[in-house]
Amino acid sequence: MTSIYERFRDLIRSETPVVLATLIEGPNIGAKLLVEESGARMGSLGSEQLDRVIGRDAIAMLDAGTSEVRHYGPDGEARQHGLSVFIESHARRPHMVIFGAVDFTRALAGQGKLLGFRVTVCDAREVFATRRRFPMADEVVVDWPDRLLERIGDDLGPRDAVCVLTHDTKFDVPAIVGALSTRVGYLGAMGSRQTHEKRIARLVEEGVTVEELDRVRSPIGLDIGGRTPEETAVSIVAEIIAMRTGRDAPSLSEVKARFTEPRGGLPTTVPFMDFSTSEDHEAIRDGVRRVCTQFPDEYWRDKDEQHEFPWDFYEAMADGGWVGIAIPEEFGGGGQGITEASIVLEEVAASGAAMNGCSAIHLSIFGMEPVRKYGSPELANEILPKVADGSLHAAFGVTEPDAGTDTTSIRTRAERDGDEYVINGAKVWTTKAPYCDVCLLLVRTTPKELCDGPTQGMTLLLVDLQDPAVDITPIPKVGRNAVVSCEVRYDGLRVPVSRRVGEEGEGFRYILDGLNPERILISGEALGIGRAALNKAVTYANNRIIFGRPIGQNQGLAFPLADSHARLHAAELVIRNASWRYDNGLDCGEHANLAKYLASEAAFDCADRAMQTHGGFGYAKEYDVERYWRESRLMKIAPVSQEMVLNYVSNKVLGLPRSY
Repeated sequence: MTSIYERFRDLIRSETPVVLATLIEGPNIGAKLLVEESGARMGSLGSEQLDRVIGRDAIAMLDAGTSEVRHYGPDGEARQHGLSVFIESHARRPHMVIFGAVDFTRALAGQGKLLGFRVTVCDAREVFATRRRFPMADEVVVDWPDRLLERIGDDLGPRDAVCVLTHDTKFDVPAIVGALSTRVGYLGAMGSRQTHEKRIARLVEEGVTVEELDRVRSPIGLDIGGRTPEETAVSIVAEIIAMRTGRDAPSLSEVKARFTEPRGGLPTTVPFMDFSTSEDHEAIRDGVRRVCTQFPDEYWRDKDEQHEFPWDFYEAMADGGWVGIAIPEEFGGGGQGITEASIVLEEVAASGAAMNGCSAIHLSIFGMEPVRKYGSPELANEILPKVADGSLHAAFGVTEPDAGTDTTSIRTRAERDGDEYVINGAKVWTTKAPYCDVCLLLVRTTPKELCDGPTQGMTLLLVDLQDPAVDITPIPKVGRNAVVSCEVRYDGLRVPVSRRVGEEGEGFRYILDGLNPERILISGEALGIGRAALNKAVTYANNRIIFGRPIGQNQGLAFPLADSHARLHAAELVIRNASWRYDNGLDCGEHANLAKYLASEAAFDCADRAMQTHGGFGYAKEYDVERYWRESRLMKIAPVSQEMVLNYVSNKVLGLPRSY
């Protein structure tokens, strides 16, 4: 017959919840009573009535995960003096379920494990929800939040926690609604107060009551001043501990103090730059490469020759969530930064897609940032989710035939007529215009001569490119022919005032906000083209045998390729510095311009040396380096010329007199 000790041992080893009650004061000292989660009892402390009362208390303590000494009368009466019983509960590990596969999730998972939680990470995006990214988690689940909670909801109790670390409307509301249907003790949803207000409105629309909303601890982490994932994770577990231990601690939702003191003059919320390999970034690279391997050089060579837009590539990238990677989660995007977006474009270019691949998705990734930042909530909610999922194509119209880099001299006019603007004028180099539904168009609403300054009087409008009042003419060009560039004429196009982005006359300021991230993204694309060209050159130099040995054995070829590698590596460091500064809210004008300049120079240098390494075959289309050469040359012109970058550096950075 199994003894009480053997039963206790077996239950502990199998991590089955159990309580062991031991009489430590009174008759029968040392007597033991084993109580299982089902209520089954083994052993006795003296009487059936006493065992029944202690069994009831043991189950309650098991549910709460507590152990303590309690006092009873001979038949279980509540007494201060009498029998003393040590009730030792061995509860199952509390369960922490985290939704959203981001840096904050990894940090919180680590803290949860430290506190003894069984941690589950859940995300519906397979590329992010991987064991490699979350090795500390007990399980990583690829699924939708509501479906997971439907499966495990009955097992969640007061000691468990559900943390929603995503703003994506497809995930956060279903996760919160699902968690509210359980007995989970802690339910938190990360976000700013503005995000929280919007989320509350959506929850109310879903039928969540005021009493249920009181269970949601939000916003957590970010609004107390902790911006790094680690600080946020500590703040969340502190809130969990306070609630579990019954402390009279204010919710972090109500705390407004800074998390740490300023240090070294830097804002508290800015971490130090880390050059170690990021698992998140490696996951992004792996995911993009898996898509791009379906589209080899032959695919891009054909698209370029046939002047065909790469629709299947675009759709594959959109399906993978890469097109919307930098669009906030609340609009259905990935909610990542410019660093992550630049990595996506770098890998696309490096796959051999070069500018044809990058230009197919570039504007969708970040081009609509002014709509997010300055557009009305109605406009943002209408446009951004469609851009994020790839169903809506958008163009950008700034450059004009007679203005070029001198943006303040644009002549495209928009005159107010009641609740509409009437647009007349022309733009050039509008990318993807024939395939786009809308265009973010910079126009003059006040003539330049009537403004106090040249940058005033310009307005940003979101216009319909498929309107009969719009005439689109492709521009024949040297390269990047899979993605068309066009002259676009507007002849009496009517645009509702509701499609205006921000205030009238402030358009130039709005587009300036996007110049630094645009330069950083272009730098990433240049870096990718340089990598593609250098890889082709190195492979050819190793395999091409002349005079009985590989041509790469000759220093006349080896040294230039080694020099190209050094230039690419240096450019990459400047790019990473610029994107890191932008993502952390630091000034990055100098860094973004230098990144664009150095990466463009390095990319063309790589392509030119790849052409030289291939010799006569470099001029043959079948080797593809001529395509890299043509497309990398564009990087030195667009979106801003190398000379204009040097103008910026000499004037704004070095303080030399302006030349124009």
